[in-house]
Amino acid sequence: MAAAGIGGAMAYNGLFKAKGLLGNLVRGSLTGAALVFGAMTASAYPPLKVLVFVPVFWAHDAASNLVGTLRDVSGDRAGGYATFAVRHGLRTAVRTAAGLYALAVSAAAVGLLTMPGGRTGGLVTLLIAAGLGGVAFGLLRAAGPEPSARVALRSHEVLVIERMVLAAALLVPGFGGPVVIAVLVPLLALTLGTQQAMRSRYEFPHGATAHPDEAAATAPAPLS
Repeated sequence: MAAAGIGGAMAYNGLFKAKGLLGNLVRGSLTGAALVFGAMTASAYPPLKVLVFVPVFWAHDAASNLVGTLRDVSGDRAGGYATFAVRHGLRTAVRTAAGLYALAVSAAAVGLLTMPGGRTGGLVTLLIAAGLGGVAFGLLRAAGPEPSARVALRSHEVLVIERMVLAAALLVPGFGGPVVIAVLVPLLALTLGTQQAMRSRYEFPHGATAHPDEAAATAPAPLS
């Protein structure tokens, strides 16, 4: 599993990122494999009750990765990376990411319903995660057919927070709400703080834009 994960990461960066939706699915499979790896640290084989949640992390990470590619379509195109957004446009990419996200939430709900106890708390937490997901994709929808790099970054930042709540929802049946909240809250605070301090500064150093098209659109007109 470790060798597959390392090889998959290298293959994604070197090959599959340029293969449209296949690249996003390969990237998502690495997170699904991480769940299996974690389960196998406690048992010789991953139990079925864990395997039912693999599609959750696979589809969710593929959706999040696809949203992430919206931040630099022009750069990917210039670099020869034929991502899904480069091939099919931003609007289709947003719709596809939303479909993958809906698949992840649906799979999580089905998995929680198979749990022997604590399902109500898990489903309520999942509903909160779905609300955050709705905010993330609502930002992209409100931005129109061509969301800017900054809007795409903001949407992805929300998804980073949302996926922690989603993962927490799957832990509630086993650990209970208070324990999960005690673990989740400091992790959310740490993630929010680091995102605020680092991501925008990294993505847009000194006020730069991620899309050359945006820079051209906002540049002052030359003097005649």
